[in-house]
Amino acid sequence: MNVFGSIANAILFRGASGIGGAVKRRYRKKGAAGRRVSEKTLNAILRSGRGTEYGKKIGLDKVQSVEDYQRLVPLSTYEDYRSYVDRMVELGEQNLLTRKRVRYLAQTSGTVSKLKLIPQTSASYVPYIKETCILANDLSHAERRRGLSGVPCRGLLLTEVNISKTSGKTADVRGIRTGYISAYAVGGLKTFLPMFTCLPKDVIGKPEIRDQKYIKARYALQEPDLVFFGGVFMSALVDIMSYIEEKREMLIRDIETGTIDPSVDMPDGIRRRLEKRLRPDPARAAELRAVFDAPGDGPIIPRIWKNMSLIASVGTGDFTPFTEKMRGMAGDVEIGFLMYAASECVFGAAMETEQPQYLLLPDAGFFEFLPVDENGETDDSARPLLMHELAVGGLYEIIVTNRAGLYRYRIKDVVRVAGFEGEIPYVCFAYRREQVINMAGSHFTGEFIERIVENFSEAIGVPLRDHSIYADYEDRKGRIVLYIEPDGEIPPDRASRLDDILEEEMIKVNVLYGMHRQEESINHCVVRRVAPGTYEHYRDMRIAQGMSVNQLKAVRYITTQEQYDFFTAAVIDNNA
Repeated sequence: MNVFGSIANAILFRGASGIGGAVKRRYRKKGAAGRRVSEKTLNAILRSGRGTEYGKKIGLDKVQSVEDYQRLVPLSTYEDYRSYVDRMVELGEQNLLTRKRVRYLAQTSGTVSKLKLIPQTSASYVPYIKETCILANDLSHAERRRGLSGVPCRGLLLTEVNISKTSGKTADVRGIRTGYISAYAVGGLKTFLPMFTCLPKDVIGKPEIRDQKYIKARYALQEPDLVFFGGVFMSALVDIMSYIEEKREMLIRDIETGTIDPSVDMPDGIRRRLEKRLRPDPARAAELRAVFDAPGDGPIIPRIWKNMSLIASVGTGDFTPFTEKMRGMAGDVEIGFLMYAASECVFGAAMETEQPQYLLLPDAGFFEFLPVDENGETDDSARPLLMHELAVGGLYEIIVTNRAGLYRYRIKDVVRVAGFEGEIPYVCFAYRREQVINMAGSHFTGEFIERIVENFSEAIGVPLRDHSIYADYEDRKGRIVLYIEPDGEIPPDRASRLDDILEEEMIKVNVLYGMHRQEESINHCVVRRVAPGTYEHYRDMRIAQGMSVNQLKAVRYITTQEQYDFFTAAVIDNNA
């Protein structure tokens, strides 16, 4: 980085950090008046919705209070909006859901249900700007705690920024951009990314470079002074570290010679531009060889990057196992949990590193909550609660009214309340309602499954790299099948009785399951071990099929035939 770049880096980083600190203080201060802030947000949304086609349909003009809103406006799902979104895409129509201009349609991942396009307005982007500043503040404090104040803010960012445009069918329609919400958010900062990341501008937002892992690993390894490591989901960060371990000889050789291995799949033009600027670096190559030749000298990440201060990614819920894996590689490097967000809304932000909980953002949307019992059931006829009415430890299905025209929308996420900042709750993602298994009256929510798997891992004495649940109904009684990728060898005395160990843990966690087993209304559960690297290979396959790494979530529930066939083919011993 040249002198001008270093000065610009320092000015922007310090400015963003200062704003991030102010944002945190402001949200905490809002806690005392959380209810009033929430009502103010709803009123602003209603003003934007009145007079629109959908607003007239649901009677927004009659709503004068929160009570009116809950009484008059029904809960909704995506199917209530699909025809309006189709008109935006096909005809470029506006003023359908909100009077604010829809500038972007965010794709959902479509892992459970049909692909959705969620409208976004300019206001949708604001929480991501705030989160960027919060992240800068977290990094600044993490650096200070490591005695690294003044070190340039540079790191490895795995988030993709690819976006496209829909093609309008009328002459005066320019088209609305589409893509994943994270690409939209980071794409707004694309101009600044080369200043703060180790990746050159020639590779940022270039999907034609097929070997993205190589590019990111290659440029990260050659720069010893990186201070942060970030991405949307923790699984992507773990995968890039696994790739570095697997391909270290090729990567180090290329750093040593200033070349790009011929096997790397990228357009010739980009290869020539990159190689023209690359220089041999035998000293860095020697450092890296020394690191990898001494695997017992401590966690690998701070030995590769001595200034590494913060690892930032969504690492809660289904991604908790990846976070634990990352902790083993990162040692005392701090972990930040970013935000709790979806295409529909940014729900909350982590206020401190190492705290996997999110303060609800009462100005990002209007939130309601349906109480959920331990079996995953809700009383849909009951009045949803407001955020100040929640109880610590309670489970709730979150309902959102966002700033882009979704009204009382059932996102189907279940959260657990961890605490309060005044009237504003801290929440933790618990599970998706779509992923509750109901077998002969025994309900298995995401939290139940994670507790069972955690206990099972402890019982067999080996951590799991990854795992998935499959509800097998081939026999009318049904059975639970657990696919596992162990992170090490399972002792023979336990490997021979995996099914029974899982059965014991399931009975401990779910009493009803034990009763149904006694009555033989559910079949004995099954454990299937898959080959090492299976889950990473699956993620690589999905990326090759066009899935964005930004949306590549953990496969906790096998729900498609493609998933079933892939993981069944990878089984190395089958206890069925």
